[in-house]
Amino acid sequence: MLMMLLLGPLFGCSDSVSTATDGDSISQSIQSPDQAAAQLRALYFSQEWNTASEESLQLLARFPDAPNAAAWSVLNVARAGEHEKATSEADRLLQEYPHSAWAQFALGGALLFGRRASDDEVHRATAGALSADADNPDFLWLEAEALRSWGRNADVIALLEQNDSLVALSPELLNTKASALLQMARENRADATAQTAAIRIYARVREMEPTNVNAHYQPGLYLLTLGRPSEAYALLKRAATLSTASRVQSAYWSSVSHRSDLSLAEKREEVDSSINRLLSQEKPGADVLWAASLAYREVQLPDRQSRLEDRLLAEHPRVPLAEEVLMSRIFAMQQHNGEEAQAAVRNALRQFLRSKPHHSQRLVDQAQRMLFASIKDDRSVGTGELLELLRAMSSGPGIARIVAQTEGAVALADRGVHLREAEEIVLQGLATLRTVPVEPLRSPAHPKSQQGVAHPLEAALRDALGWVYFKIGRFPEAERELLTSYTINAQRSSTLLHLAELYDTRGDFARAELYLIRCGALASAHDSRCSALLRDRFMRRHGNTQNLDAYLSKVEARLDRERDLRIAATRIPDRPLAPLFALRSLDGETISLGDLRGRLVIVKFWGSWCEACRSEMSAFAKLVDRYARATDVAIVSISNDSNPDVVRRWMLDNGYSFTVLVDDGYFSRAAIRGVPTAWFLDERGARVFEIAGATDNLEDEYGARIAMMRTIKNQRMDAAISR
Repeated sequence: MLMMLLLGPLFGCSDSVSTATDGDSISQSIQSPDQAAAQLRALYFSQEWNTASEESLQLLARFPDAPNAAAWSVLNVARAGEHEKATSEADRLLQEYPHSAWAQFALGGALLFGRRASDDEVHRATAGALSADADNPDFLWLEAEALRSWGRNADVIALLEQNDSLVALSPELLNTKASALLQMARENRADATAQTAAIRIYARVREMEPTNVNAHYQPGLYLLTLGRPSEAYALLKRAATLSTASRVQSAYWSSVSHRSDLSLAEKREEVDSSINRLLSQEKPGADVLWAASLAYREVQLPDRQSRLEDRLLAEHPRVPLAEEVLMSRIFAMQQHNGEEAQAAVRNALRQFLRSKPHHSQRLVDQAQRMLFASIKDDRSVGTGELLELLRAMSSGPGIARIVAQTEGAVALADRGVHLREAEEIVLQGLATLRTVPVEPLRSPAHPKSQQGVAHPLEAALRDALGWVYFKIGRFPEAERELLTSYTINAQRSSTLLHLAELYDTRGDFARAELYLIRCGALASAHDSRCSALLRDRFMRRHGNTQNLDAYLSKVEARLDRERDLRIAATRIPDRPLAPLFALRSLDGETISLGDLRGRLVIVKFWGSWCEACRSEMSAFAKLVDRYARATDVAIVSISNDSNPDVVRRWMLDNGYSFTVLVDDGYFSRAAIRGVPTAWFLDERGARVFEIAGATDNLEDEYGARIAMMRTIKNQRMDAAISR
């Protein structure tokens, strides 16, 4: 729950905010355009963005010629998550008032908080507003917030110090300055000066304006992320009395649940009392119900959590969070074993996909892929349903469509049905691949093909096409496509298996065995499909199991040598230093890469929206457990999900507890092109290995690289001692 609070810029607050629940009475009490603008501005700085979005409809209808009120409406809409609507309204405002600084302000805010525009586009709008009226503190505030969102905190401080006379009188500008100082403190934890200065500024704002929400909320949240909930508690409790915003309430509930000086019963009583009081004051929005349900989960009250989820689904059935609730429940159902439990998951997924319209294409893609994975190998499920689902998946966005076309064609080929359509599906995927604006991976794991650097998905498509041709009986074409796939990515186990089956069918047993051995080098020789096929081949050749153990031992030794040679060949030659980070975890702890120096570090880049990432998480969790007591190894993951609370929910649903850090733009700074990606850093923070894409037998593959880095480190230490 805590990390849902850490999204986006955090701002100051005005004491003119009204938190009355009767929106009609509030809007009717406002008698002028400036009062309307002041109300929407105040709601914005109280983080009451959803309330403001609703009130703005009435206020703008009464005062249609108020560009300042319309501008604050745009910012509230953007922060409420309706980015396209905010941008559209800003564009309309700019057309209607082409020379208005408020129109530029609205466009700057829509672009900044929508996070879909370049820095230059945002800067042109924010700077345009400020240049038109340099004495307006709101325009200065937005320019400073833009700089802060780009990590240019020193520039924020410099800009505000150049305008000290405005800043001294503005709680919002003072809060922005303090926020920039806190970000600087996170980046350099050894320097306490910035943190001390920020805390003093917040205290100054509270003296100026005792009802300022964020002068309480921001420092309270900061203390909470430092693992100091008892100190954060009073600040966040006060903030929660000043604003009903879900993130403010969540911060307060989180401070309660993290206090070590309270018993579980005391935590439950305070959280429950607070939630009941909040819900009795007004009809809660979906975001409040969602946050409250997570608070109940924090204090281990699952029945009350479930009741609030039920209420969210009943009162807000068509909002995006309702879909999140439904999918989180399906994820939880997946944890139960047995045919009956899996049948229930399938039915729930079918029902979810039938309920339309959908808000989140990400969740639709996720549900389709989960259902497809569940039924593709089950011959009791009719081919008709499989084909219908595949066609739906093939109509999705670019990358998702290509993945669906790849897996769907293989599933049809495995069943030996609709092979001509399977061929057409893969050919469509290859055609689509040429139009997808995704930069190819330039990794040692994906060497150049004859046409240049291959797209990472081309190997999967060529593998699928080769397998379809094999099932049709077009062996020469099958061999051509499978070898092309192997040339692009020699570590793709399904390609190696398909090549082995092709050559086995054609009677070329030596080649079949060669590809099975190479496949075995990617996975455990004892339990992989490759090893099972090697055993089967031995039996067919010799008619008995005599000397099987000696044969397998010989194969295992060869597999180990091939794996080590393969991994050694992927060492990054110049070993560049990884960019430093200081990121907050889902538990609120700030972890810095600099603090991990001296240890071997594995950094896993992923997202809960990514199917390939999710499929690796069980093995990744085992890897983390395996090295939990290793003092020379640290393993962290960084998620680029837009909503960290969704990640937290997914982690809890799946029973994972490994460290997840929340991306603050580090993916961009580190030039991560896709997920999953893993970095293997030596004790100096230099990148020794990188794995781009999903990994077969992750635990062994990662473990082998860790072992190799340990050897390199020991050799370096021995050499230093000998000198």
